[in-house]
Amino acid sequence: MATIEKNKTIETNQVEDRKSSNNTSTDTELLSLTKKITLNGSLGKKAIVAKSSVPESHRNMADSYRIIKKIFGSIVIFCPLTRNEKELLSKFDFKALEVSSGKEIKRELDLLIKWASSINSELSYASEKIIEIRCKELKNIMTKSFAQRPNGNFDGYKLLETYFENISKY
Repeated sequence: MATIEKNKTIETNQVEDRKSSNNTSTDTELLSLTKKITLNGSLGKKAIVAKSSVPESHRNMADSYRIIKKIFGSIVIFCPLTRNEKELLSKFDFKALEVSSGKEIKRELDLLIKWASSINSELSYASEKIIEIRCKELKNIMTKSFAQRPNGNFDGYKLLETYFENISKY
């Protein structure tokens, strides 16, 4: 009987030791991650974006945009919007990217993220199509690097490009 109680005591001590060692390793990982976040602010921003509810369609568009930009150094394809795409933007009262401010694009991105997770299939489809249109518009603006770009009041394209950079894997 004494040996059974002794074995139980040994086993509980071993389990407690394992738990404490796991806690210390987890604590050290969290501590090192916190140090990295405080030392490097960009890691914190990327971690926040990675954990947020960014739709997969947005990530895919951002990845394709970033891959093209990395391979070619800049966007080189000019592809104007079709009439159907312009009608879809006007249906939801969205302006063209060239004449949109950063505040408007931020509001639109928040709406698109919300719509992508909506139960309504029309809204989720519209969210995917609009992010594709916005990516196409951004490519068009970037091809105009040798020509004039929108003035400082209409800097929504910069915010969209930053959004793509933050959510992209590349």
